[in-house]
Amino acid sequence: MEEVKLLAVDLVREKIIDNTPTDYSNLYEKCWSSDQNQRPKILTELERNIA
Repeated sequence: MEEVKLLAVDLVREKIIDNTPTDYSNLYEKCWSSDQNQRPKILTELERNIA
């Protein structure tokens, strides 16, 4: 558990898999923002991606 905390604090992010669709890659990157105000709202993303 301590290792997970350290990784989160150091902003370690997993590498986006090659050939991942651009929309998904962009969403990952927005969700990983260190500024919580820059992270997308789940309902907004659901509406955008399901509609």
